[in-house]
Amino acid sequence: MNETLNIEIAGKKIGQNEPAFVIAEIGVNHNGDIDLAHKLIDGALQSGADAVKFQTIDADASYVPGTPSHDIFSKISFGLEEYESISNHCKEKGIVFFTTPGDWPSLEICKKISVPAVKISSGLMTNTPIVLAAARLGVPLVISTGGAYLWEIGKVVNQLEDINFKDFTLLHCVSIYPADDDTLNLNAISDMQKSFPYPIGYSDHSLGITAVLSAVTLGAKVIEKHCTLSRELPGGDNFLSSEPDEFKKLIEQIRACENMLIGGTKKPHKKEMEFRERFRRRLVANRDIEKDEVLTDEVVGLMRPLEPYGLSPDFYQEIIGKKASKKIFQYDPITLDAINFSDLSKE
Repeated sequence: MNETLNIEIAGKKIGQNEPAFVIAEIGVNHNGDIDLAHKLIDGALQSGADAVKFQTIDADASYVPGTPSHDIFSKISFGLEEYESISNHCKEKGIVFFTTPGDWPSLEICKKISVPAVKISSGLMTNTPIVLAAARLGVPLVISTGGAYLWEIGKVVNQLEDINFKDFTLLHCVSIYPADDDTLNLNAISDMQKSFPYPIGYSDHSLGITAVLSAVTLGAKVIEKHCTLSRELPGGDNFLSSEPDEFKKLIEQIRACENMLIGGTKKPHKKEMEFRERFRRRLVANRDIEKDEVLTDEVVGLMRPLEPYGLSPDFYQEIIGKKASKKIFQYDPITLDAINFSDLSKE
């Protein structure tokens, strides 16, 4: 695995030895309703998300008239005024806000409202002019990679590095809505970690929370998942999004997973030390052993003693055949001072 180049978004560190940065993807689940947008922000905040993200689209600049996308986005897209309101709301509430610009006018909105990061969608990953222009805004990029081969991701990385821009994270993503379990290819996270020295995350389009938790255990440092107030709402990605209670549970489980992953070297936890000694077997007397009696496997037992001391089983073969230097009572631990090593070395 590469040494990760950590990044920072609005004061929140992202990368190695940092908790996952959780993005509540509002996208266009607001359906063009600014009041609903504000409620979605509040829901994400109450769930514990680090950031909310929208999709900023100028339908005329992004889609050919007559296409389904042009028809949809021409009705529900926000403009500068709405995004200023959203930005101010997020600042007041203390949650990070940024967005995915789909075109030049949308990128200009990002610039005007001074977003602390820019999301590059999977569909825009190969749109080199937009990607490089977004990088030149001087804020971190969060780049989704749905539908991409590793070499295509490498091409984008090289283009950014060519302009000396390294302030970005790459998100594994599967552009299927919703994505079934057998399409998620979560091991691609490890492949990307080995290939690029940047924080690797996961943008999820599956139902439920299992995929996200699996991604966190694989080391995903950014998590993006769609959120909604209700899956029953029409339009957008509401049907595959997490409602507030589920999103809150998701974040709680992410933090639990991260606690479970603390460590890395196989060694006893400090809280195990008492049990380590108490539960392990020791050499004890199966019956009373008289002084000068030869120790045999009949009289030497391997038991958990009343007190956590005595010789470990590693000494078993070493003491068999030797004599007791003193009387050892039944069930007492056998200790070094109870063994006559010098006498037996002569026999």
